[in-house]
Amino acid sequence: MKSNYFFRSIHAMRGLASFAVLISHSLTLYPFFEFRAAAAGVDIFFVISGIVMCLAIEEDTSKLDFIKKRIIRVVPLYWIATGLSVAYIYARYPHMSHSWDWIIRSFLFLPQQPGVDMPILYTGWSLNYEMFFYLILFLSLFIFKNAPIAAACIVAMIASFSAVGNLISYNYFFKQIFIEFSLGILIGYFLKFGGRVEKNLGIFLIFLALVIFFIHNKFASSGFLAWGVPSAMLILGAISFENSELFKRNFVKIFGDASYSLYLVHPLVIWGIEWYVLPEHRGILQVAIAIAISIFISIIFYKWVEKPLMRFLSKNL
Repeated sequence: MKSNYFFRSIHAMRGLASFAVLISHSLTLYPFFEFRAAAAGVDIFFVISGIVMCLAIEEDTSKLDFIKKRIIRVVPLYWIATGLSVAYIYARYPHMSHSWDWIIRSFLFLPQQPGVDMPILYTGWSLNYEMFFYLILFLSLFIFKNAPIAAACIVAMIASFSAVGNLISYNYFFKQIFIEFSLGILIGYFLKFGGRVEKNLGIFLIFLALVIFFIHNKFASSGFLAWGVPSAMLILGAISFENSELFKRNFVKIFGDASYSLYLVHPLVIWGIEWYVLPEHRGILQVAIAIAISIFISIIFYKWVEKPLMRFLSKNL
């Protein structure tokens, strides 16, 4: 991505999204209050992904360079985290038979067989959608001059099939949430051509997004309209404060930098607590410990694994 297309606000929203997902999953240890809206962190990620891909693709973008960068960014770390997840499964459940099909599909970002909802590392379900989105963009680069718009239309078409009850027996990618990539692409074009959000409008969008999140959290809603639309509003609102000192703070930057590591490693921390602390002994303390340890390990993982690995692969591939 060109440096002039880097938005501190969007980078910060990555950190916020990952932190929200961490809270959502940590509460499974001891759900002492309802915070379903935290799961919208994934929706924020999807909208951001659409924005970033739109900003990254130029007329002279190399097709192979595009897909190489996407693979380097997503795959190696996910494989490391999935490998650790496999080790955890075998260590905790040594007497259970484990499906190789489940493991292979998890590593290859493929939908699981009917009856199996998640890959081994459960946060990987969203990366299945992410990689499918990258594939659509990659193929669009070969066919269309304006690949992001073409990809946005294709993604919207696929998402629209979610309205058809039994189009096929197993419609993994035909989900409302998939359209959030298209929404992100539209925002990306808005920014790419100089569009900006005034602060007054930004404050209004943030307020409106929080109200929508609160209402849908209260009534246990789901879907694109419940979480995707307010996620886009929240991101646009944050962009209006692009030059804010808050987004220049080191702790905000490191949260954005380590967001992917946090997204991948926190399930392992939660599993470890589940393994050693019986349900009847869990409380708010265990939730707080899961959050604190996950943040600490993710920063270490980012500095000592993710960052050096990305540098090495980018240089040598």
